[in-house]
Amino acid sequence: MLADFTILKDSGAEAFQEMILAKMAILRILLAEYNDGRKKNFYCLAVTLIPLSDLEQLMHQVRQSAEIPMQKERAGHAAAIFRKYSEDNGITLALRR
Repeated sequence: MLADFTILKDSGAEAFQEMILAKMAILRILLAEYNDGRKKNFYCLAVTLIPLSDLEQLMHQVRQSAEIPMQKERAGHAAAIFRKYSEDNGITLALRR
């Protein structure tokens, strides 16, 4: 989240808006094609917390699962990719209640 404010401060509102729009596009893809009905919060957190450049690389990996016919298995594969990244980078992709 602090990285977002750094982009806003250093690059300006226009660059920040472009980043947010790109993240929104990624979130739309995840929710439309890789959601088994239980991943909405997970994907929202992932897209919010993971830097855009890393998200784009992760989406490249996720898209390789497009040939998996069952949406539930595609969602599991995508979630596993995001969980591995988050564990490796010290990011918690869970809501604290």
